[in-house]
Amino acid sequence: MKPVHSHQTPLGLVEVYTEKPEFQFSHVKQTHSCLLVPNEVSRFGLIEGDGIIQHTKLDLPLGIKTADCMPILVVGKKGFTFLHAGWKGLANGILTQGVVQELEPYYAYIGPSIRQEHFEVTEEFYQHFPSYSHRFKRENGKHYFDLQNTAKDMLKRLNVAMTLEDSGLCTYHNKTFHSYRRDKNTERNWNILRSEHGK
Repeated sequence: MKPVHSHQTPLGLVEVYTEKPEFQFSHVKQTHSCLLVPNEVSRFGLIEGDGIIQHTKLDLPLGIKTADCMPILVVGKKGFTFLHAGWKGLANGILTQGVVQELEPYYAYIGPSIRQEHFEVTEEFYQHFPSYSHRFKRENGKHYFDLQNTAKDMLKRLNVAMTLEDSGLCTYHNKTFHSYRRDKNTERNWNILRSEHGK
């Protein structure tokens, strides 16, 4: 099985698979929360959380499932986190919480995820992001929210000099990827972070 997308980061490769890879990797039981689980307990996807945090070198690959939400890798001087961030996670501070700040982050990568032109929201949705009104767009009476640039705004609050990279790929528009908003099914994209020394 080959990845449908691959991106080089300072920590290793982020690869996207449209089926669960057969090689061994750590992952969590994702719950649209803000909980980041230490890698030591994130085996087999049994522990609930929305990301894995690690303070040692990357050994075993890590996995994050997404359908339209953002897979985000944040690398710092004191470790890294690989997490799943949808609008609920952003609104609840998954990127700006203390455990992320303590990593002293200097780099982040945002993987394939739904882009603003396809992420329609209600007018009531504005209340979840009162400080980010500039990340909304109104067009033909409809409202659209920019997840990626909101995430970048939040990451810059941690370190204004942070290097930010973005795949620029939309899971809804690009049919290579699974999209819940487009297909309304249970299929997921498996985002895998691994070292370049093999799986």
